[in-house]
Amino acid sequence: MGKNEKPQIVIRDPIQEAINRINKAIWAIVSILVLGFIMMLLMVAGLVLDAWRFKSNSYEDMIETMKGQEKIINDNQTKQVELKNFLENIQKDLQNWTSVKK
Repeated sequence: MGKNEKPQIVIRDPIQEAINRINKAIWAIVSILVLGFIMMLLMVAGLVLDAWRFKSNSYEDMIETMKGQEKIINDNQTKQVELKNFLENIQKDLQNWTSVKK
């Protein structure tokens, strides 16, 4: 054997094997954390995109349409109350007219 040649016999080092397993586990954990962080960034980007979309013109148009429908409903309710009062007055007038006629 010369001075530059390595020995052919390999002795297994249990400590080095344990260190290699721990390194693999740490790399796996770090990889999972990095993927989780990227997924969280994508989810936040989705929320920001949704918030921007809700500020769009179609959303504003929908709000205006709903306000118009709400105004129509309120007007109809007011007219319903007026008609009810009008019918009650007619009924009272009819009762008075029939009582006077007798």
